[in-house]
Amino acid sequence: MINKKLGVILTVALCAAAMTGCGKETTTTEAPKNATTEAVTEVTTEEAKKEETTTEATTEKKEEKTTEKKEEKTTEKKEEKTTEKKTEATTEATAASPVKNQVYRLVGDNETIGCYYFYSDTDGEYIDAVYTKADSKFTYKVSDKEIKMTFADGKEVKVTFDSANKSFTMETGNTAKAIDGAAADKYVFYNAQMIAEKAINHYSETSGVNTTIDKAYMDKNGLVTVTLIDSSNKVVAQYAIDAVDVTGREMMSDVQVDLKSY
Repeated sequence: MINKKLGVILTVALCAAAMTGCGKETTTTEAPKNATTEAVTEVTTEEAKKEETTTEATTEKKEEKTTEKKEEKTTEKKEEKTTEKKTEATTEATAASPVKNQVYRLVGDNETIGCYYFYSDTDGEYIDAVYTKADSKFTYKVSDKEIKMTFADGKEVKVTFDSANKSFTMETGNTAKAIDGAAADKYVFYNAQMIAEKAINHYSETSGVNTTIDKAYMDKNGLVTVTLIDSSNKVVAQYAIDAVDVTGREMMSDVQVDLKSY
């Protein structure tokens, strides 16, 4: 009986030991699996973050390049438009200025009234044939049959333009014609007052007598006649001088004169 009980006790003990051993193997097996899963998850998460970062960086670069290209295209278009506008403006100005760099002499029945200088596409100057004026500059615009000039003081002058004959007619009926071969940037026109002052200087130097102007005017061919008087109002000299080359004669003494240097 004792032997049978011992046998039963040993059998139970062995079974218990066996069951305890099985439990340890189960615990040992599960622990590494959980650790591996967590490690894999962490690696996957890090890779995902790297991919997101790479994707974001790539996207930003693409957006930056796209923005730069758009800006470049916009700038190029603006520059093209600006160039086109400048070209159009220049073309229009040139087309609208058939009198550019020309000089027109305005004449009456027997005298020259003045000269119109058209320097650029839009700017000019009027030189009176007798008196030197302080400011005779103007801006102008040409249409098919009209030239509109606006002077510095706001005065407007409109003339009828005849491009075929290179002339224009004032409201007074006087006509201005282009001077052949006269370029506005080179042509020199001396009015009667300028030439009279040169004549005074010339007569004073050659005779020692001081004089004043009695009369001075310019005929329709551009010849300036100046009459000088002394202190007793006696006529002492009379000059006939070309308004362009400033040469001519002192008629009372019948002497050839050149007044350029006076």
